[in-house]
Amino acid sequence: MAELDLAPTPGTDAQRRRGRHLAVAAVAGVVAVLVVAGLAWSLRTPPPLWPAPTYGGSDALPVGHTLYIDMAVAVRDDSGTGPDSYRLRIDSVVPRITENSAKATVALLVCTRNGGTLGVGAQEDGLDASCTSVLPFTGQQEIDLGFMTAQILLAVTPSVPGTLHVDGLDVTYAQDGRAVTTTSGADITLTATR
Repeated sequence: MAELDLAPTPGTDAQRRRGRHLAVAAVAGVVAVLVVAGLAWSLRTPPPLWPAPTYGGSDALPVGHTLYIDMAVAVRDDSGTGPDSYRLRIDSVVPRITENSAKATVALLVCTRNGGTLGVGAQEDGLDASCTSVLPFTGQQEIDLGFMTAQILLAVTPSVPGTLHVDGLDVTYAQDGRAVTTTSGADITLTATR
């Protein structure tokens, strides 16, 4: 019977080592690309909301009347070249009520704008001049948020003389699968009178 020569052929170990090094380098390259892509995706956040700063301050309102107040008007676009509205999934909106001696009911609404230039701002007892429809905010809603498209409103109706103080809203919203929670809306003090 003939004997087999089991000695490695010249260069085989070196070729195997080179192959393993190339495989390890390829895997490391793929991992690096995935890490960079994941990091870039995780750093992307939806655009920030404008806080509706022009509607802050104090208002007086007779008991039993309703005041509608802009609280999340639009998306901030410092460049001035962005779209007039952004489609966002608004997950939750929580008013930051720090005082409510007026025993006011507070409701969140979505105003679909009527295309006019008159923003809601702070309007008493009606929204016909600004909205084509007004629906309750229910959470997990897709909204084309913008001054001319849709706005989130706070509807406040005091039941007794007193004060209501709202220090903005905590808003959780998302775009393209990325969510963020921020404080938006104006700091408002409402004095209810007879």
